[in-house]
Amino acid sequence: MWGLTTFTYPWAFGLPGYPTKDSLTLEDLLERAARFGAQVVQIAHNTPLHLLEERTIKRLRELAREKELVLEIGTLGTRRDHLEMYLAIAEMLDARLLRTILDEPHYSPSLEEAKREIRSVLPLFAEKNIYLVLENYERKKKEDLHHLFTEIDHPYFRFCFDTANSLGAFEDPHEVLKLLAPYTINVHLKDVVAFRPPYQLGFVIEGRPLGQGSLGVQWVFDTLCGQKEVTYLIELLTPWQGSMEKSITTEAEWAQESVRFLKEVMSHEKGK
Repeated sequence: MWGLTTFTYPWAFGLPGYPTKDSLTLEDLLERAARFGAQVVQIAHNTPLHLLEERTIKRLRELAREKELVLEIGTLGTRRDHLEMYLAIAEMLDARLLRTILDEPHYSPSLEEAKREIRSVLPLFAEKNIYLVLENYERKKKEDLHHLFTEIDHPYFRFCFDTANSLGAFEDPHEVLKLLAPYTINVHLKDVVAFRPPYQLGFVIEGRPLGQGSLGVQWVFDTLCGQKEVTYLIELLTPWQGSMEKSITTEAEWAQESVRFLKEVMSHEKGK
């Protein structure tokens, strides 16, 4: 299955320091996903679900059912009480998984702390038939993540692979996925380019629509060809375009281009 996330349109949802007067709503996102023919939508931590009223959450569930969309949700951190709260939200939304990362905004647990918290809550996730999914990001190396998966070794503890995040940890994304492929159930597809700034010192890594950067996606499908139940989600790192209006417009155009590209790739994959 493939789909969109709230990080397909981060400018439209609003970023810290870059508020927008007419933010995209979660209902809007579901409508766009349905128009594109997507099968899944992931609501991530840039639109915190625990701040919504229960009636709003139930309305999202009904809209997803109406549009025949599978929902996934995301948050930050591994504290048991927080994960339990989001498990309840996931159940309310009929979500198939909860995606998180180890660090919260002002707290970074040790691997042992994270392991203890994750182990304690996994029986609850298994009982509800909802996966707890951990994503790679720039502050953790692939060996740290692999250690958690091998030590915890639970069928409801799985990996979310982001194609670009490990670049921030100076790791080759291909090697990250190769190591963690057996645990992968969720993929954030991003594409980027690297170039020198005008003053020629160092490099800038900048987002592009899928298929128009240096990462590509075919290697992801080749690596995960034997994995079942994987969802492939488009996320964008659209650079600032000089104004909120232009940034939101460019982001929407890139989303359309990325959808067209991904649908072509997945159609080819089905034909193999």
